[in-house]
Amino acid sequence: AIEGINDGIALFDKDERLVLFNRRCAAVFSDIANVFKPGLGFEDFIRALIRIDPLAFWDTVQALMAFDGRRTLPSIRVPVQIIAGACDNLVTRSEIELMRRKIPGARAEIIEGAGHAGLLEAGPEIAEVLGRFFDRVQKPETEIH
Repeated sequence: AIEGINDGIALFDKDERLVLFNRRCAAVFSDIANVFKPGLGFEDFIRALIRIDPLAFWDTVQALMAFDGRRTLPSIRVPVQIIAGACDNLVTRSEIELMRRKIPGARAEIIEGAGHAGLLEAGPEIAEVLGRFFDRVQKPETEIH
């Protein structure tokens, strides 16, 4: 399912270790492919980012900002839990609500006091939301039609 996401996505666990990422994310961070592997610590990830060519990184940021995947949202057919920080200045609440409405069966949870770096700012709260999500999706009645 993670490969079906057009944006690059990487997930870190509670110990700040890289758990999984999709091909798009791997492509974005191809300059650090030698270290960008499951088990990589978040701090080591940030150190590796510093070594990326600034112009290549800027090109990547521009490409990510130009991407608009809204038209693909209705085609998502897996359970989706959207988690956003209430203080996020990059992804607005209206964008979160748009995603929740457009993705069939999606749920959204806003984490008070967190911004765009929610895992760093509110890791335990996000883990709790994810725990409830995983409990819900393991039941057969959560199938998306």
